[in-house]
Amino acid sequence: MKKLFFFFILPVFFITGCSGGGNTNDVKPEIGKQQVANNNEKTTVKASDGDEISKKIIGEWEAETLGDILSQYGYSLPAKFTFNSDGTYIWEYARSGASTAAKGKYIIVDTSSTPFKIDFEQSHIKYEGKWVTDAKGKTAKIPYSGIFELNGDGKLITVFYEKEFVPRPEEFDDSSTQIYRKVK
Repeated sequence: MKKLFFFFILPVFFITGCSGGGNTNDVKPEIGKQQVANNNEKTTVKASDGDEISKKIIGEWEAETLGDILSQYGYSLPAKFTFNSDGTYIWEYARSGASTAAKGKYIIVDTSSTPFKIDFEQSHIKYEGKWVTDAKGKTAKIPYSGIFELNGDGKLITVFYEKEFVPRPEEFDDSSTQIYRKVK
């Protein structure tokens, strides 16, 4: 309930100029703690640092579900994350039927325990077809903190929130978890 309150009064995940309802996802993922290899040390790495988890996340990931909370705020499929080896990302998604995107840098903060910890520093949003640092008087520069797992089925399971308003999640739940499968 606390999460819903924050999402009700604050921008959800990434700023966009769109508003309105969206499609809901019928997929109800089964979320479980999956064991994956880790380096057993607290780390702050980007993919180019050579950490095994950092290497595995590089590529394009197509969303299977965005979770119920994002659906309530007009976010819908198709959605795709692209993680690059230089520590940058692009998140493409649909909101209220319109395609848009956000980009910035990511840091894998901790791989010593599962779920792994990740931070995003969003720097730009796609607004009216152009990458901008602000739109409609709101900045695109937003820090997020989250968790993720890479399971044995080749899936990326993640949830993240705006750092200023919601603490880093500690576990996955059906309402806010996003699930992606690697396509490249």
